[in-house]
Amino acid sequence: MLPNIFTLFRLFSSFIIIGLYLLYPMVAFEFILPLYILSAVTDYFDGKLARKYNNITQFGKCFDIIADKTLVLTILLIGMQMGSVHILFVFVILFREFTVSGLREVLASENIRIPASKLGKWKTGFQMTACGFAVGQYANWATDLLEWTRILAFVAIYVREITFILFVICSILTIWSGLEYMKGVFGKKQ
Repeated sequence: MLPNIFTLFRLFSSFIIIGLYLLYPMVAFEFILPLYILSAVTDYFDGKLARKYNNITQFGKCFDIIADKTLVLTILLIGMQMGSVHILFVFVILFREFTVSGLREVLASENIRIPASKLGKWKTGFQMTACGFAVGQYANWATDLLEWTRILAFVAIYVREITFILFVICSILTIWSGLEYMKGVFGKKQ
């Protein structure tokens, strides 16, 4: 039950994030960043808890993926609008997600399942981190906190460059994991 609650929280938080951004663009990021971080953390825990307590449901299988993609898409669109995410990164990520979703749909009709790989988990981790940086750079409290620590002050200074590098890595992992997925699909079908 708790994993499904986490999934629903992640799904609804995407709508709240968009609403905050549209209604209060000047102060939205002060609230968007902690809500996004909490949502990203629930992504880690819902799957872990579902497997640990053997609480895997059809709802969770379906909506976990939708909640993840919706959350990432929300942040990518806001980041692109704000100028912290280049359209090329958004295209690469969305192209991979649509391609893999389409392949999953076809495979499901043939009762073939390709499990998530470690590379896919790394891709998701970098996506979530890059998205956090994409919106985090607009949250004053986050940059103030980084500057206050002194050790991490360089992150606040180079946040745009760090965001760009994270999205480059994320895009490479996105393409790589997509190719691995296709290899797994077409390797099984032969």
